[in-house]
Amino acid sequence: MERRKFLIGAGSTAIGASALVGSGAFSAVEAERNLDLRVRNDGNAYLGLETGESDIASYDDGRLELDIDDLNADASTEFTDAFTIVNQGSREVRVWVDFDGLSGHWNIEAYTGHDDPNASMTAEGVILDSGKSVGVSLLIGGYDGSTPDPGTSESGEFTIYGVSDDSDSHPDEGPSSHGNAPEIE
Repeated sequence: MERRKFLIGAGSTAIGASALVGSGAFSAVEAERNLDLRVRNDGNAYLGLETGESDIASYDDGRLELDIDDLNADASTEFTDAFTIVNQGSREVRVWVDFDGLSGHWNIEAYTGHDDPNASMTAEGVILDSGKSVGVSLLIGGYDGSTPDPGTSESGEFTIYGVSDDSDSHPDEGPSSHGNAPEIE
C-alpha cells in the first residue's frame, strides 16, 4: 500500500514538473520577417498636407514647404489658409503645429482660419476624425530683438504632429488627453 502511494505521488510530481517545463514561457525570440515600406508625398500620407489658398505653400520633392518673402519686421502679417492638414488615417487624431525648429526671432502662430478663428494650432491644436481636414492660417508677428536689415532671411523647420490616443511615442498627447482642443466637424 505504501508503495502504491509513493508511485502515485512520484507520478503526480513528474506530471507537475513537465507542465512547468512545457508551459510555453520564453526569455527571448529573434525572428526575421520581410517589411515593405512605401514613401508617399505629403499629400498622400496618413496625415496629408496640402497647399492652401495662400501662395506661400508649395511642394518641393513631394514635401510641403512654406516660403514667405517681404515681411515687415515691425508689423504683423496674416496668411489665411496657408495649408491644409487632412487626416487620411483610420483613427481620430489631435493635430498641432510647432515652430520651435525655427532659430529666428519671429513670433509665429498657427490657427484654424475657418470655423473657429480662436482655435490655436500651436497650443491645444484640434481634433480631426478620419477623413476630416482643417485649414491652417498663420499670423507672423513682429520681430523679437533688434530689427533685421532688409534682405535678411532666416530658415528652419516646423513640425506638424498628428497623434492618436494609442500612440506609444506621445502617450499623453492624443485627443482624449486634451479636452480643450476643439473637434473639427
